[in-house]
Amino acid sequence: MRTLFSISIIVILTGQPVFAETSVEDAQRLVREKANNLNDNDLKTIGTASGLTTLDLSNCRRISAAGLKHLH
Repeated sequence: MRTLFSISIIVILTGQPVFAETSVEDAQRLVREKANNLNDNDLKTIGTASGLTTLDLSNCRRISAAGLKHLH
């Protein structure tokens, strides 16, 4: 069963990327385009942006705990 998050979440990213790095600009563009329709796969991409320090996931209801694991 997939757990959905409906609370406001702000994530601080501090880890190093594991996959090919996404630019901060591309990550921010993805967040703007998808808005509250971000999903676990989007977080996998966003999590590779090494210069991104904050991410507001307020009202993102398509994200599960598995998706949050991509944000290290």
